[in-house]
Amino acid sequence: MSPKLVSEGPAEHCKFIFMNVIPTATAESNLSPGQAEWQQVKQADTELVPQKFLEKHPALLPGAWGDIGPGGHHGPLYSTVFRQPPLRGLDAKLVPDFMWITRSTVNVSPICIEIERPTKKWFTDAGQQTAELTQALNQLLEWRGWFSDPKNQEIFAEVYLKGKFRERALTPQFVLVYGRESDFTAPHKLTTKARHRKRHLMARQADEHLYTFDSLRWDTRNETMLTTSVHENGQFEVNRISKDFEYLGDPTGAYHLGDIEPALAANPEITTARADEIRAEWAKEQAEGTRLIEGKTHREPDW
Repeated sequence: MSPKLVSEGPAEHCKFIFMNVIPTATAESNLSPGQAEWQQVKQADTELVPQKFLEKHPALLPGAWGDIGPGGHHGPLYSTVFRQPPLRGLDAKLVPDFMWITRSTVNVSPICIEIERPTKKWFTDAGQQTAELTQALNQLLEWRGWFSDPKNQEIFAEVYLKGKFRERALTPQFVLVYGRESDFTAPHKLTTKARHRKRHLMARQADEHLYTFDSLRWDTRNETMLTTSVHENGQFEVNRISKDFEYLGDPTGAYHLGDIEPALAANPEITTARADEIRAEWAKEQAEGTRLIEGKTHREPDW
């Protein structure tokens, strides 16, 4: 894929900033239709609305380019975000809402993301951590426990990495998107400073990263990322493809991701002519991927 490398201006941070706790981003004056819709989505009293929106607009999901964890500047594996990817182990099946798999020269980092309802509160009236927040944070603990088992790491490598990158360290990261920034600025028994201090302490480990819905930033590099699900048998299925998709740039990824016809049909923004262009590029990459997977060192003559 050929992402647009747009230089973003620095975020406007809250007064109190701590490691692993992401402050509110400044609202932009010129919003795209998707960005404008997001302002309404953030008010939803359900998890389903932001889940469906973010499946369609992965530009808002953090972690794709090394901004979370020890690295990841090579970008997401297969140029995709996985929606509700199952983590199947010998004694558990966990399902994050989203997962990027980012890479650097020495690391592979699954970025597991939990999306909670935007209207959930961080603090009780007495200033204590809410029971709902405690439950959400425990979800991150369960993911860490799953990845700590070497057998589960092997399962993950086979299902998601297809046996690649065996020499690289697996460094999973765990993200919670929860509530609104108003929980830290509205009048309360605790001062804003005290609430941010408590929020910092809630990120118990360096691999935990806490966001509010207001602190998610639109990353134009992710606008053409695919959205993919995983079946019980480990087969991938591309659910969403952008009308602006150019090329994957990873032919073995095209080989593993498989058919894109349902995704093309599901996007009303893709015209018949545009679908033909995407289809032709995808077929070329799949053919190259098949050649590489089969270990053929030379291309067949094109005549």
